[in-house]
Amino acid sequence: MSNKLLPCPFCGVIPEIPDGEGTQYEIECDECGMAISSVQICDLMTMDERINNGFNPNSYKYPDEFIERAKKEAITKWNTRIES
Repeated sequence: MSNKLLPCPFCGVIPEIPDGEGTQYEIECDECGMAISSVQICDLMTMDERINNGFNPNSYKYPDEFIERAKKEAITKWNTRIES
């Protein structure tokens, strides 16, 4: 899977890939703000992973393995284009 993002479908700018802090992973066009791809990190976790997830409330961050999972999903969603 590539970490390469397609340009924003509205303005053509390629957004930066974020680090992934918080409870969701979000890719957003910083130029126009019209396109966004957002994935709730816990939605991609099993029940056991949710119970034993290692979420750190001090840094407000999930462990890297869960962030990477959400990052891949958000990139896939961002790069999906519907042909008209």
